[in-house]
Amino acid sequence: MAAPPSTFEPVETSIEQNDGGANCFITNNINHFTSYIEKPLQVKQLNGSTVKAFGYGLKLLQCPVTKTIIPLWPTYFMPSNPQCTFSPTALQHYLHYWVTTTHLDSLTIITSDGKTLHFPSVKDHSTNQLLDYHKFTVVKPKSITLTHSRPIVNSATSESPLNRLLVHQRLGHNCDEVLDLMCHHQTLLGLPKQPFPPRTCPCIICITTKTVHPARAKITSVTLTTRGQLLHLDFSFWSVVSIRGFTSLLSVIDGKDRMLWNFPTASKCTPLQILDYLFAMLAHDGIQVQCI
Repeated sequence: MAAPPSTFEPVETSIEQNDGGANCFITNNINHFTSYIEKPLQVKQLNGSTVKAFGYGLKLLQCPVTKTIIPLWPTYFMPSNPQCTFSPTALQHYLHYWVTTTHLDSLTIITSDGKTLHFPSVKDHSTNQLLDYHKFTVVKPKSITLTHSRPIVNSATSESPLNRLLVHQRLGHNCDEVLDLMCHHQTLLGLPKQPFPPRTCPCIICITTKTVHPARAKITSVTLTTRGQLLHLDFSFWSVVSIRGFTSLLSVIDGKDRMLWNFPTASKCTPLQILDYLFAMLAHDGIQVQCI
């Protein structure tokens, strides 16, 4: 990390399991976190199984030799886990470090700036001879206490307070009239029943886009009278695979009442099965899709 090691204080020595099959960092000690968010969630492993975490946060490990500090983010809190898990896969994916290890002998990490770190091993775990263990020092910034917080989730179903600008940016930069209509019809859970107060500042993203957006072709106005008369579809791709294995997102919006459906997918193939499922559910509710 950029900050000097003198600005950190040791917490305790941690025995970390070097698990090449894990795709995330795990700890069973709440005191290891520098910052922590209490949010129960399911974590998907590389083998396809899922495990339950009580929350996640930032954990700082210090090399006992060079005193270099490595940030482990995100680290998941699983009190029932038998050991703290150190994932070379997560180091390479999130921090772009390169990790090499010799079973029960040594661990070498090459950081993104080319610095080489060597860690001593722990060999006295006779009951776990199939696992690699290494000693690290858990540290925290001086005069910093652990804070438990609940995040503002990027969803209109969150209990966190919403405002017009926040919902405007989360839902595709719709105009104020559309947001008022969504509040009136209660399209999404968490929206107020009355329209939001007027915005005190414009959306800087909309202003920037208007100066560079290419001219559109001729458009026509259509009056939508029923749900399902027109559905807007967007199938977007991500540059990296999410921690749950998703690579793309199918978004569907009903043109009549702005109802939104999001379907994350693990494949970039045409999501025909998802569309078949959506159309079947709409037909079950008496909604006939006419145009896409």
